[in-house]
Amino acid sequence: MRESNYTPVDAVKCLHEELEKLFEGKTFSGQGKDKPLNIFDFEFPTDFGNDEDVDTVAAAAPFILVKAAGWSIDKMEEPELVDMSMIICTYQTPSRNKAEGARDMKAPAVLDLYNIMQDLAQHFRVHNIFGDYFNVLLPIDCAIQQDNTSPYYFATVQMDVTCPSMSSENNPEIEVLI
Repeated sequence: MRESNYTPVDAVKCLHEELEKLFEGKTFSGQGKDKPLNIFDFEFPTDFGNDEDVDTVAAAAPFILVKAAGWSIDKMEEPELVDMSMIICTYQTPSRNKAEGARDMKAPAVLDLYNIMQDLAQHFRVHNIFGDYFNVLLPIDCAIQQDNTSPYYFATVQMDVTCPSMSSENNPEIEVLI
């Protein structure tokens, strides 16, 4: 018997691993330079007041925050339906001169958001099972922010994921509940 019962927490952890593989070796707009994506689960790490890092390479952006925003169970023997959200952030380093200003007109941080959203949507449309047990259902919804939060740019990708049912086969304690 497996230690876990394929909970939404397991789905978040497996999705994290899938994202690490998907974005391995890729870099995106972040503070100071292009950097690999940071991937966080559930919530951001605790901030210890390192505000001096905000515009340096040590800062968190670019990142994806993976969250199980909620889930539902209709029947004991049917899969759980998990509302999985990925919040994406890139950062456009402010221009210091005209040459950098011309570069910034192309808004690489915004383009990176679109590319990350497209990578996620394409990947999970083709590889809809991750962690061997979790199934991505269509549609996959992508949205980019409408407010101006420059130099930070945000987007979300939302998809419904099924977790295997909590049956007596993978959790003998369920017998007591049935």
